[in-house]
Formats: sequence, C-alpha cells, structure tokens
Amino acid sequence: MAKRNDPKGIRRGEIQKMNEMLRGGITIPLKRFLALCSYNMGLTRKTSMTYLQDLSDLGFIEFNEAENWIKEVVQG
Repeated sequence: MAKRNDPKGIRRGEIQKMNEMLRGGITIPLKRFLALCSYNMGLTRKTSMTYLQDLSDLGFIEFNEAENWIKEVVQG
C-alpha cells in the first residue's frame, strides 16, 4: 500500500507506529510511552490516548491509565 500524506494517511501511520513500538509483549509504564510518542512523533498526550484507545478496541494492546501500564496483546 502506498504511503498517504493526507491527514487520514498520516493518522493511520502514527497509529501503526505506536503499535509497532509496543511489539514484544512486555509491560511498560504508560506515562513513559506517552512521553516517547510526544518526543518521537510530536503527538500530544490527548491524541496519543485516543490512538491507544483505538488500538485497545481492536484488541492489539491493553493499558490501564490508573495503574500506569501498557502492553501488546500477544495472540497465542
């Protein structure tokens, strides 16, 4: 699939990059992950949380904001 530079294509790319960053199934601190998204991609925490909710709804990740963790869901 060709890379799209319109807003929808950029959004899709950012969500996919976040998913790739979580590969490996390890649990990491959510706040650290949000800081990495801000630093590496220029995303606000609000936007990052929206994208994470999409990934969670799709069953790719799990996260708990209150307990400060995030991890990839490993299909076994």
